[in-house]
Amino acid sequence: MEQFINLELGNEASSYWEVTLEPIDISLEVNHTSFRFKNAKFKFDVNSGVSYGDDVNIFTKQVSGKGSYQFIDDKTMHLTELKIEA
Repeated sequence: MEQFINLELGNEASSYWEVTLEPIDISLEVNHTSFRFKNAKFKFDVNSGVSYGDDVNIFTKQVSGKGSYQFIDDKTMHLTELKIEA
């Protein structure tokens, strides 16, 4: 998601986003380096005006998904695949 923040996409791009996910809604399959999650709340804005800030709408979407990961070190995981299921 960090790449999403640093892009300059013009007036229609989101300038704000937030993801909320409770720890009990994540399950890891350590033997298969995969994970699943449910009930994540994705909140973002859409700027649809001619000038930045003219017409801003905030949307919230609840999503679930799955993916795979690999360990970088003892404290860091790298997501190698992420599939969102709306």
